[in-house]
Amino acid sequence: MKKILLLLSLLSLIVHTQGQELLAKYDFESDAKWLPKWGAGLGSKYAPATGWKKPFVVTLEKGDSHSGDACLKMEILESVPGEKILHTDVFAIPAPDEGKKVRVTVCFYVRTQGLAEKSLHLRGLEKDESNKTLKMVGDSKSLVAIPLNAEWTEVRWTGALNPRTRGLMIMLAVTSTDAPAAFWLDDLSVEIAPESAPAAATTPAPTPAQ
Repeated sequence: MKKILLLLSLLSLIVHTQGQELLAKYDFESDAKWLPKWGAGLGSKYAPATGWKKPFVVTLEKGDSHSGDACLKMEILESVPGEKILHTDVFAIPAPDEGKKVRVTVCFYVRTQGLAEKSLHLRGLEKDESNKTLKMVGDSKSLVAIPLNAEWTEVRWTGALNPRTRGLMIMLAVTSTDAPAAFWLDDLSVEIAPESAPAAATTPAPTPAQ
């Protein structure tokens, strides 16, 4: 029985990873005081993520992480209007085959404290080859309304990108003005895979004449 379960587990892993390309993975296992190429914003103002002092602060925190010894924490210190956004670097997206799209899967673990219901959202920003913004992924400011939970919760989203997209930025947006509040992020991964080819139509075999 154990051999069968192990075989099923291996088959599941193969199916999951077949054709997938890992663009980025962050486990935040670092003593650095800053996050290279990560940023954060308030309204139209953006700066390096760990360069903010108010109305929020972004830090690498030791202890109580999802895995390993560290995780990322964004703490809202003041109740001010405007979205508070944390975002990754821009990941390069390869050009898809003609007539196809690239599918992206974003997975991470998050826990929260003090945030208002439905105030934390996952979104993505697509860039063209000149690094100009094309559109929001899915034409939406909220791909997922992230569950609010004091315990670590997995969040996973999969969707297709515009064929012209050559860069992708992942963002977490806090739309509430509640403070004090915070969320913790760990084990973020971004994978891409070519769009599956449609199944070929089958033609029924001719029925012999009676």
